Amino acid sequence: MGKTRNYLYTIAGNLCRDYYKKAKESLLEEQSREIQNSLQQSETEDILNKITIEAALSNLPDELREVIVLYYFQELKLAEISDALQIGLPLVKYRIKQAKMRLEKLLSEE
Repeated sequence: MGKTRNYLYTIAGNLCRDYYKKAKESLLEEQSREIQNSLQQSETEDILNKITIEAALSNLPDELREVIVLYYFQELKLAEISDALQIGLPLVKYRIKQAKMRLEKLLSEE
């Protein structure tokens, strides 16, 4: 009778361990799926933001767009933009300010 009881306890213990192992694995799989979904959503939002910004930039006049691209996307300093475009530093600052205002207006309309 003792060997049978030990055998049944071993089976019951193994079943319990298997049950909790499967529950833990399914929880990890569910969390993994949630993370993947959130990453896909953030990637979609990033793409939509890029498209929106590109559309807004395309509506700017050339002189404002090139200053914004050089400043924010090429990460040039104001003096470097001034030298590259061969315009004065005050004009660079003015164009950036004007471009920001127009972009804000364009983006708030969408």
